[in-house]
Amino acid sequence: MSTHENNFFIYGGWQNKRQVLQLTDCSLSNIGSIPFDHLHGACDSWNGLIVLCFDQVDRKQCRKATTPLGEWSDMALSTYEHRFTRIATSSGN
Repeated sequence: MSTHENNFFIYGGWQNKRQVLQLTDCSLSNIGSIPFDHLHGACDSWNGLIVLCFDQVDRKQCRKATTPLGEWSDMALSTYEHRFTRIATSSGN
């Protein structure tokens, strides 16, 4: 789950690896999709930037966008593969 502009978003999942869900008033709404799979991946946001990383298959790749459905761009590949992990963002990223 990622927080962006005081809203909560869930990316991907087992059944629909590209879905974007928004949590509003204890209810989930499907608001769209992302152009890549995101299963068992990590996510975070900071200062208007949303970061999704390390899908079950794409274990070195992170992507970033400035909106929940964004125009996603690839970030530099991680040196090592990651699975079932969490990430944190900071001003140095």
